[in-house]
This record gives sequence, C-alpha cells and structure tokens, in this order.
Amino acid sequence: MNHIARQFEDLDFFDSDIVSVGLDPPARLVVTLRNVVVDRDPAGPRTLARCQLVFEGTTSSVRRIREYASNPAKDDFLPPRVIQDLDPLPPSANSRTFVLEGRLHDPDAWIEEWTVTATECRVIAG
Repeated sequence: MNHIARQFEDLDFFDSDIVSVGLDPPARLVVTLRNVVVDRDPAGPRTLARCQLVFEGTTSSVRRIREYASNPAKDDFLPPRVIQDLDPLPPSANSRTFVLEGRLHDPDAWIEEWTVTATECRVIAG
C-alpha cells in the first residue's frame, strides 16, 4: 500500500463502501474502504478503488448507523442505533474531529454519521 498525500477534507465518502473497521490498541483505528472519491472533476470523478484510513491517537469513534431491513436498493431501514468502537478517552490538545459516512458491510447498514476524534489521519491507497 502506498501512502498518498491527500487531505482528509478532500475525500468524499458518500458513495464509499466501508469494508472493515479495526482497532489496534492502544489508539489506532484502521478503516478499509472502497470507492472513495478524491476529486469531483466535471469530466468524471476520480476514485480510490481501495484505501485505508489510519487514525492515530484515537480517543473516540462513534457511528450512528441504520441497518437495511431488506434490500439496500429499496432504502428500507431499521431504526437507527449507535456503535462506540472504544471507550471514549479525554482528547489531547492536538486532537481533531473527523466525520465520515458511507455504506457499512458488517452489519449491512448506512452510516449516517461517524465521528472520530484522533490526533491524525493518514490515507493509504492500494
């Protein structure tokens, strides 16, 4: 995998697929994604077919999801629920808030909002 010099704020997660979420103690959250838009060019968007977001110094990760009740194409959802990936810790002085969304594969759900508090986020393509 290649580290790419891309700002988190430049990424568009709306059409992305969140393949896996892992926590590497003590404070690293690793999110594997597919189809992340990196540039909304009028001629057509450029995407990363596969990448990882590596959040270092993670003190909080909270996802508000809506699981699909049946076929995702029908937008038929169960009531929303919240997933906390780790017990929250006090943020450090250099912590930032990162917000994402997208389709989660396990469980099969739409992430309405995912807020991660961490000191940094690296984007690794490949």
